[in-house]
Amino acid sequence: MAISSGNQGQIDLDGFDRKILSELASDGRMPVTELAQRIGLSKSPTQARLKRLEQSGVITWYKALFDPIRFGLDHVSFVEVRLSDTREKALAAFNAAVAKIPQIEQVHLMAANFDYLLKVRTHNMNDYRIVMAEQISTLPYVSSTSTYVAIQAVKETTLADVILPDSAGGHDEVMKAFVITVLLASPALASECPEAPDHSVRLAELVEEVRDAKNEMYAAPLNTQMWELWTDAPDETAQEILNRGMRKRGSFDLLGARADFDTLVDYCPEYAEGYNQRAFINFMRNDYEPAIADLTRALELSPTHTGALTGRALSYYALGRLKEARADLEVALGLNPWLPERHMLSDPAMKGQQEPKGDDL
Repeated sequence: MAISSGNQGQIDLDGFDRKILSELASDGRMPVTELAQRIGLSKSPTQARLKRLEQSGVITWYKALFDPIRFGLDHVSFVEVRLSDTREKALAAFNAAVAKIPQIEQVHLMAANFDYLLKVRTHNMNDYRIVMAEQISTLPYVSSTSTYVAIQAVKETTLADVILPDSAGGHDEVMKAFVITVLLASPALASECPEAPDHSVRLAELVEEVRDAKNEMYAAPLNTQMWELWTDAPDETAQEILNRGMRKRGSFDLLGARADFDTLVDYCPEYAEGYNQRAFINFMRNDYEPAIADLTRALELSPTHTGALTGRALSYYALGRLKEARADLEVALGLNPWLPERHMLSDPAMKGQQEPKGDDL
């Protein structure tokens, strides 16, 4: 098997090389001693092969892969960008600027009737609109854009998946889903869900840190940490149900996602995120009253959950209950002043709902 390594040409890989790559694709932090045992060689020849793979450019770096769904980043858009000038100076200026936008996962210069294709990942359509209006549209030399929203990720692979296919992965996922289904069939399961992890101290610290953040760029990773804590389920069973529901929501299987979140709420009735995620499904289906009920319960369990607060504000807004929408939004912004929904306060209708600050003399 030969793999191109840029200007260094091609390198022939034997069975041991492929085993090394397969093991490291699963665990890039694996010690050499364990790696040697797994591939059936001693430590010294394993080290020599690993060094050759690194020096030849087959292995370019080691990195951690994160599941964006765990952070609520399941809205994917592809954007065609057309420039007013395609000379080298203009392309260089665009390249430098677009690389600074964290929500853009991929940027490709195209041979097509447009100049660039961008892959943009955000929490929701509202976040995307803000990124488009405030960042992408203001990039150097942009003359027009066209947006295409991804409904479902049918296939996503890494290079390891392409050159080192693993036929066992699908079977493992099926078995995991089967085990969860069997567990949930137990009538006594609702009483077996443990208490949700207590992250109140760290969440309080993050609230203080995000309040003091200099700008949205500094606030973003703090908000991500909050979502990591909110989506930390009580046990493995609850975590699998939550993750599965979020994946279904990401592929717009709203009925399937709703069923999973119903199961999660039944299993762990004291876990706030089950209600919050179910509310999001109801919101997407324009079922605002059930969304508000779930979000109210989520906030009873997790009072500083800004995702639930802004979700309830948006639900109130959709129902025309603007005073309640503004009240929730102000509480949320008091906890995190950098939330994307802060722009709603500039809505003329929302401005009219501001409480008076003194007697009207």
